[in-house]
Amino acid sequence: MRRVFIVILLLLCGAVQAQQPEKTRLLLIMDCSNSMWDHWQSGSKIKVTQQVLLSFLDSISKQHDVDVALRVFGHLNKEQFGTRLEVPFGSDNIYRLQSKIKTLVPQGGCTAAAALTDALSDFPATGSSRNLILIITDGMDDCDAEICDVARQVQLSGVVVQTFVLCIGGNLSAHASCAGSVFPVVNEEEFSKTLYDIFRLSGHKAKVVLNMVDATGDLYETEHPVAFYDHRTGVIRQSTIYSVDSKLKPDTLLMDPLVTYDMAVFTHPPLRREAMQFSIDRPNNVDITVSEGTLKASGRNGSRPPLTSWCGVPVAASAWRHRR
Repeated sequence: MRRVFIVILLLLCGAVQAQQPEKTRLLLIMDCSNSMWDHWQSGSKIKVTQQVLLSFLDSISKQHDVDVALRVFGHLNKEQFGTRLEVPFGSDNIYRLQSKIKTLVPQGGCTAAAALTDALSDFPATGSSRNLILIITDGMDDCDAEICDVARQVQLSGVVVQTFVLCIGGNLSAHASCAGSVFPVVNEEEFSKTLYDIFRLSGHKAKVVLNMVDATGDLYETEHPVAFYDHRTGVIRQSTIYSVDSKLKPDTLLMDPLVTYDMAVFTHPPLRREAMQFSIDRPNNVDITVSEGTLKASGRNGSRPPLTSWCGVPVAASAWRHRR
């Protein structure tokens, strides 16, 4: 009886742990270069940014599954183009974040590459979390040219799920597009909305149904490996085996809505889809047409009839032939 009680207790503990939401860690990297003094909308860029961030932090202060940290660049002094983690990750640090944001004074140049390089060490190594970086800047034209290489290293590290760039005033540059997913904001209202949209997406998964059909539109029942890659870095994000259940219903995949994917279905030859984004507000159906080709093998003793299967598995292809 005691052994049964222990087993039940362990099962209950496992169920409680499974229900605990994954923590989201959001690192804000804020631009405090001299250009942030420029007038924009109701005031200077720095003042508008401070107001938007203070309101945003107020709105998420009660969400205990979210941690926020703040790294700033260009604020140390006029001669030093440095960056510093001003407020590290931690519980109940919203007041510290707001207090620091209020006192920021733009003084230096743009060192976004240095800030992004140091950002990896800002995330705690303990605990399960989805780590996001949000760079708030008014442009990267005068930034370090190596920002593209740095951003790729950050993505390849596996520490960060995604990096976002909010470009105040919509000032896009060649460096911005490779630093992360870029959101140009042209006014204060769009600034706030974009910030909240990114945060909303960070707490959800998108449901994706992959429908593989033949040339006649019938559901394809043969299992095939499927891989999803990060569109920007080429790093594999998720892999699965396409399959259908006894009721001929394809599996439902849970994908990250913050990532742009390239998909490969390993038929012969592989089928690919590029730059796919999935919504959390509606079902995402991905339809793939797979044609069944023939395999023709001929030898010295004569030819053999065309094959439509190999060891009982239909040959999935765009009409390919193999000759010996």
